[in-house]
Amino acid sequence: HTEVVSLTIVFDQPFRLAALRHRLLVYLTFQAKGLYRMKGFIWVSDSEEQYLLQSVGKQLNIDKNRPWRFDETRKSTLVFIGKSLQRKGLEKMFQQCLG
Repeated sequence: HTEVVSLTIVFDQPFRLAALRHRLLVYLTFQAKGLYRMKGFIWVSDSEEQYLLQSVGKQLNIDKNRPWRFDETRKSTLVFIGKSLQRKGLEKMFQQCLG
């Protein structure tokens, strides 16, 4: 049997919000068999707001959370909980939405 694991991935470049939303909806609909939960704070290009990403099952919410503080390092931190999660595949999928 496979243990439930948690992965944390940090990105130091901003995401294109539309590309991220589209890619995640496709992923959740067709590929995310072992993923139970995804949660994180997202740095979005052309926005002064930090976004909160949450997903359970096939549901996805990406909403404005709060303005970035001036002394805060902008980055995205994502946590994935599930079985048979592939870090390299997840990193590659998200990297396609950066910039």
